[in-house]
Amino acid sequence: MVFLVIINLFHDKKNGFLCLAGLIFALILVSLLILPSESSFDSSSIVSISSKYPKETDQLLSPQKEIPSALSQIFTIEYFLLTLWFSICVLPLQYYLGTIGYQLEVKGDISGHYTKVQNITYGSGAILSPILGHIVDCCGFGLSQLVASILNACSFFILASDTICLRGQVLGFICYAIGRLLVYAVYFSKVGKTFGFKNYGTLVGIGLVTSAMLSLLQYPLYNLVNIGYRQEVNIVCGLSFLSFFPYSLWLRERELKSENEKVTDVFEIESTSLEEIRV
Repeated sequence: MVFLVIINLFHDKKNGFLCLAGLIFALILVSLLILPSESSFDSSSIVSISSKYPKETDQLLSPQKEIPSALSQIFTIEYFLLTLWFSICVLPLQYYLGTIGYQLEVKGDISGHYTKVQNITYGSGAILSPILGHIVDCCGFGLSQLVASILNACSFFILASDTICLRGQVLGFICYAIGRLLVYAVYFSKVGKTFGFKNYGTLVGIGLVTSAMLSLLQYPLYNLVNIGYRQEVNIVCGLSFLSFFPYSLWLRERELKSENEKVTDVFEIESTSLEEIRV
């Protein structure tokens, strides 16, 4: 989207990129003003709980559990599966961006019109970020992963088909834009919710480095596309998303079990409070 704006608004590309640099610098200044200087979080939720159930809250919070080290969190099955899922998702997602122009040209987009449509669709998907984040909060990570996998797989299957016209490829663009956003939304929020924020930067950083290293395999995929295996590569990329269905279902089952345990704990606290009132 940024490149399209610069190309269409500025005759001199140098001025366009200088304006972009100025905008980024302004964002840095705003960030310095509004972001907290320490990694602290609001404890109002704990305060509200403690005011309602002071005795039970003291039992839950004292003694405080020791925060696990980053190394111990890295060597957990939860983190391994999450990072593996994210890294394998990033590979085809990057390959898609790198070859979409060529693949559309093979399908007849000689003028590059639908390549621009794809760029606009991909960039405009950011508008849906708050909605997708809310969906992740409401539906959970397992179900969100399933939706992301289906959408991304559909985008590759549509791209692999030569019977779908260029206008029909727009549906694939939409699936890709939403599916990619969901992948990143699930990963970053899942790390925070599962492992907390003490080692958040380390855990996310390792995941990003791992995905970046694995995504280097996109270059051999480019070569396969160039020598005529375009459809086969697209189908395999689509299937790679669907291969994580068991993991997503397992994660969904764990979330439902955890929710049931929380409901049971709340019921026990309510029952204990009622018994004390009767006494």
